[in-house]
Amino acid sequence: MEEEYIKKFEEFDERLNRIENTLFSTSEPLKKIKGNFSGLAGGIRFLIKNDFFNEPKTLKEVINELKREGYHRSISGVASTLSVTFTANQKILTRIKEEKTWKYVIRK
Repeated sequence: MEEEYIKKFEEFDERLNRIENTLFSTSEPLKKIKGNFSGLAGGIRFLIKNDFFNEPKTLKEVINELKREGYHRSISGVASTLSVTFTANQKILTRIKEEKTWKYVIRK
């Protein structure tokens, strides 16, 4: 009976070694999502990180995308965060006027 337990233990040990080798033998580290995406600014950072602003977007498009991602904020809050935080202070976005409407796009 003891020999059975030893054999089972050796089988488990071998399986565990194969699993560990498969998981940890890659030369590339596992990618982690970095960044703080909490709050309104976090939601906008999330959109920036996911290339949402590669094409010009209206305020309404930004609000709709934020809502789709679970960030439900007021129009004035989104507008001021976009214009003050991300356009004026951090200079990540710029705004351009197209068809009599301001649109936000990533600054090149």
